[in-house]
Amino acid sequence: MRSIGIGWLVVGLWGCAPAPQGEIELRTAAVRRQAPSFTAAVLDTLPAGLVVARLKEAGSWLYVCYRGVRGWITLDEATPPDFLPGQPTEFSLLLNSTDSVAIEVNPDGQGFRYLKLGVLSPWLAPDSLLYAGFYEGLPGEELGLIIVNFVPSLALVVKRIQLDPETMDMREEQLPLGPEIERRENVLLLTDEEGPFRRAEFVRWGDKRGLLVQLPSGEYALLWRRML
Repeated sequence: MRSIGIGWLVVGLWGCAPAPQGEIELRTAAVRRQAPSFTAAVLDTLPAGLVVARLKEAGSWLYVCYRGVRGWITLDEATPPDFLPGQPTEFSLLLNSTDSVAIEVNPDGQGFRYLKLGVLSPWLAPDSLLYAGFYEGLPGEELGLIIVNFVPSLALVVKRIQLDPETMDMREEQLPLGPEIERRENVLLLTDEEGPFRRAEFVRWGDKRGLLVQLPSGEYALLWRRML
């Protein structure tokens, strides 16, 4: 993290003055919590590059403020706060898999770039609330958006976005999901055979987090997590 000029106060630090220890720019995404503990409630996720007011420290934790909202982030880069290292569980889609999944659109805009599932790693969060958020599919895929919510209990909203090739009109359809969902660590199991997917697993690839989905056809889709 590095100190920056006071000009940023006008945009991002409104409502946070005075800042006793100045301002800093986040080098990596940081999970902001209500207290300096991994078990504390999650307020939001601050993206890399954001400028925040630095208020005080407590061990490896920093009390910061952005747009009037105060919370704690960790400075321990050796143990990132949003996942724990680990091996795929028995329910994992990554276990002994040789299948591939599209991860991004090719630079020329034609087709997708694919990655073997074995290259992805399980995202095992110490707090299930870290999984909550918006997960967006790649352009052209039927499974456009999944919203994950763990408050007060697990709930999913799945939307399929389709483009009419003749009229170029965008059609958005919300797919019903019943209560037949189980969570096994970082894996979501859907027991409804008529559901829009079979299993979904929270995964990571480098600094990116996503939701790997096994479709009823047996194929896979990867929805990237939208940073707040």
